[in-house]
Amino acid sequence: MTALILKKEFDDLYKINFFEKFSKEISPLYVFGMNEYAESIIENYKVSGIIDEFTNEKTFKEIPIINLSDVPNDALVVVVVVVGKPIIAEKIVGKYEFDYIDYYSLLKFDKKKKLKTIPFIEGSREDIQNNFSDYEYIYQKLRDKKSKNCLFNLVNFKYSLNIKYMRGFNYIPEKQYFEEFIELEENEVFVDAGGFDGETTIDFIKKSPKFKEIHIFEPLQHQFLNICNRVSNHDNIFVHNLGLSDKIQKLKFKDAGSASRITDDGEIEITVCNLDSFLDLQPTYIKMDIEGAEVSAINGAKYLINKYHPKLAICVYHKATDIREVFKTVLNIRADYHVYLRHYTEGIYETVMYFIPFTDGEFI
Repeated sequence: MTALILKKEFDDLYKINFFEKFSKEISPLYVFGMNEYAESIIENYKVSGIIDEFTNEKTFKEIPIINLSDVPNDALVVVVVVVGKPIIAEKIVGKYEFDYIDYYSLLKFDKKKKLKTIPFIEGSREDIQNNFSDYEYIYQKLRDKKSKNCLFNLVNFKYSLNIKYMRGFNYIPEKQYFEEFIELEENEVFVDAGGFDGETTIDFIKKSPKFKEIHIFEPLQHQFLNICNRVSNHDNIFVHNLGLSDKIQKLKFKDAGSASRITDDGEIEITVCNLDSFLDLQPTYIKMDIEGAEVSAINGAKYLINKYHPKLAICVYHKATDIREVFKTVLNIRADYHVYLRHYTEGIYETVMYFIPFTDGEFI
């Protein structure tokens, strides 16, 4: 594949027939999975049953819970697994005779337009359409074929909401931030921005036990305390109850697990700071998963990035513009980075852009 292209999408007959029956309610409707997307379908459509074989509950939102084997063959089933393993969920329901469709397609075709949207995909189609030349440029600059394939599939998925583009990805969170091109040495100074539950730092310690310092930034109080407890047996680990941005300020934050994000309607107020002015350190590796504040935080670390040229692992899935803006922002600070792209789930979450410093003797 030598160029990034947008595949022309034609609505296949299967989906057309599914939605014709769906809209006319001539077949019973079932939902595979129990989450906020299942709730949204229940609020807008007549649902006959919820499919979940891993619960002892009998009902969900007053709808009976049944096993897959009890779903009638003439049923229409919507798979609401959208985050970690939607492809695996699709394979499970695909063994049965009833018709099914994924929630991404339901959003695309639903005429009522009242269903709950999936975080991090809003505005993606428009951004790709309006800035496609930027994506083409990034594609050409990516370091390896795997990165190029990753961008191709992500761009086409976000543009079309066709889950077939995600079938080449696997659910492999254990590899995130520690790819084979991330060479960890002795005396690493690791910045874990967006510490969450501390798992990334624990993994880092295992892979780089002779580190010099670790600085963890986590703005949510309960997560901060959890991290402090998890790393209490280690020296030279500093946990800061702060988020990162381009300046010291207060921001609104929505605490929603893996869908947490900075938003004006957030119910929590967090404090953020800029990395340049906060610490006197020489980072060798900076990781950022900070719910949409990545570009601001990079701008708040310009001095450190420019002077010390650390390895960078930056999440680029929280905003429609992240892939473009993170790429541009980092390389405007220093152009002497190789850029890689990796994705770690079968859904929209967990895309990371890596910036690996040129070695001595390499030229821009």
